[in-house]
Amino acid sequence: MTNIVTHAFSDQQKQDTFKLFLSGPTILNSKVTFEIISFNNKQIFTDDFNGKDLLGDFEGSEQQQKDTINARFKRFFHQSAFKTPAINKTDKIDKDYIIQSAFDAIKDDATSIGFTYNKGYEGVYSIAYAKKKKETVLYFAFD
Repeated sequence: MTNIVTHAFSDQQKQDTFKLFLSGPTILNSKVTFEIISFNNKQIFTDDFNGKDLLGDFEGSEQQQKDTINARFKRFFHQSAFKTPAINKTDKIDKDYIIQSAFDAIKDDATSIGFTYNKGYEGVYSIAYAKKKKETVLYFAFD
């Protein structure tokens, strides 16, 4: 399965490509690759994880699990996952998960665009493109 959308991320005026691929012998025994390709055709983010990580804390029959993975795969890039600015001026860093310089690079940029996604049992991850660092950084994590 493939899910591809375009959305501003590394530049507010240009569209980057967000790609999600699910591959493997079955949906319950699959691998997911999430990547972002910039408007100038450079990979600026990648994350690989198991297809079952899309279940979160959901437990159900085999068919319910398949349906849930399929539904979450299709909604992965929902508009509500994007946020501008990525970090509000009043937001605080969680130093257990995040590097201060990455957080500051995003917080100081009012034009930054954040993207939040779920992975694993209770994992929530937020990323943004740090223009000063010229890389995608993790600015929030919870698991």
